[in-house]
Amino acid sequence: MKSLKSLALTSALLLTGGIALAGAPQSAAKAQNSATPPQTKEYQAQSMKNNGEPPNPAEVHHLIGTVDSITNSTVTVSHNYKGEHRTTDFTVQPSAKKQGNIQKGDRVEISYKNVNSEHVAIALKAEPPAG
Repeated sequence: MKSLKSLALTSALLLTGGIALAGAPQSAAKAQNSATPPQTKEYQAQSMKNNGEPPNPAEVHHLIGTVDSITNSTVTVSHNYKGEHRTTDFTVQPSAKKQGNIQKGDRVEISYKNVNSEHVAIALKAEPPAG
């Protein structure tokens, strides 16, 4: 009976140690390959939406706001986020789709991706005035 308990205890220790050892390189590799992203409120909120996983930078986001300034390569938009007034700058790629004649003061919907900590607009669409 004692040898059966010893065998069970030894097996349990080996299994536990084996699992810990097998998990260690994977954790170390994951830690080495992941860059630490900025811990902003938006990042944390997005992380919660993804069940704790970091936000996917290739994910397309959408924003509706009022154009503060616009050039061929940039647009600045005022908008509300969770009841707080914000201004966001976007880089506009030459390949971005533009619908409508967008000017300062216009309401606009922007589809964008986050690339290297920059908001890159991939589509801009004139919206009817808020009312």
